[in-house]
Amino acid sequence: MDYPGRKILHRALRPLERRFFPGAVVLGYHRVADGRWDPLGLQVRPQHFTAQLAELQRLRTVISLRELMERKAGGEALDRYAVLTFDDGYSDFAETVVPLAASAGISVTVFVSSGCTGGEFWWEELAALMAPHGQGSPVLELRLDDSQVLRFTELDRPAARAAAVNAIGSRLACAGRQTLGAVLEQLRAWAGPEATPSPAGVPMDAGTLAALAGVQHVEIGGHTVSHCCLERLTLDEQRREIAQNKTDLEALCGGPVNVFSYPNGSLSSRTPRLVESIGYSCACASGDGLVSKRTDRFRIPRIWVPDIDGPGFRRWLGNWVSEACA
Repeated sequence: MDYPGRKILHRALRPLERRFFPGAVVLGYHRVADGRWDPLGLQVRPQHFTAQLAELQRLRTVISLRELMERKAGGEALDRYAVLTFDDGYSDFAETVVPLAASAGISVTVFVSSGCTGGEFWWEELAALMAPHGQGSPVLELRLDDSQVLRFTELDRPAARAAAVNAIGSRLACAGRQTLGAVLEQLRAWAGPEATPSPAGVPMDAGTLAALAGVQHVEIGGHTVSHCCLERLTLDEQRREIAQNKTDLEALCGGPVNVFSYPNGSLSSRTPRLVESIGYSCACASGDGLVSKRTDRFRIPRIWVPDIDGPGFRRWLGNWVSEACA
């Protein structure tokens, strides 16, 4: 249970945490791109990412998630290390992240939902339909079901549209396919027949993903088949989503897929052990923190990186890691 002031208290305790419980830092990203409309905050601009890599390498040795877990299992101190992870398998991972990481000589891990490969992400369509330059009236009403209606006004203002995207996205993150499809149909009708939204980000296709499997320092991980909220599913449904995702990716990549990430950070109390039983060696969650010898390897914390320049990144990272560990 959360309570007022908990996050403030947690931030205040970070200097003590990094001093007495040092560990590896696992950084989370979604996209490295330079789009103008990013209401969900999924992008880090390429120039910022390049600067962040330079700063990170001054402080830490960047390794793969698999290698971090091997060092953890061997009892090694982890406070020298960092891992870079990317959720969802966007096409700009292959186009932008991999070349930049190769130039820096570092490893990167990408988590892929196999059922989305070559298609579209619903949240990107949502953002595109509500882009400030698009159509649509200043008022929008969305019916989620027979009893729930969301109403948004002043949508002639970009800030109001961005707020609406986030509000709708949070309600749909764990929605079923029927609700998701119905809401998107309402949004398309609101945007008008002449609207031709172009999603800012799309998933990698199968060919691109297969090619990445042979690239040195690229680690491919699972992310369920449909990018679902696992906590909302029965254990059998979770098993199908997780196991089929692993099977799909291994067939596509021609080798083992050993690492996993929970979509939306969603998991039930039994999910971690289920992921382990299916054959994964570890799994990333979304809660923030450092990775220590005590960390459950199926609940690996991550710190989500904002779109900031090099000096800003160094100051931000200083909330978590000590330069003395460099």
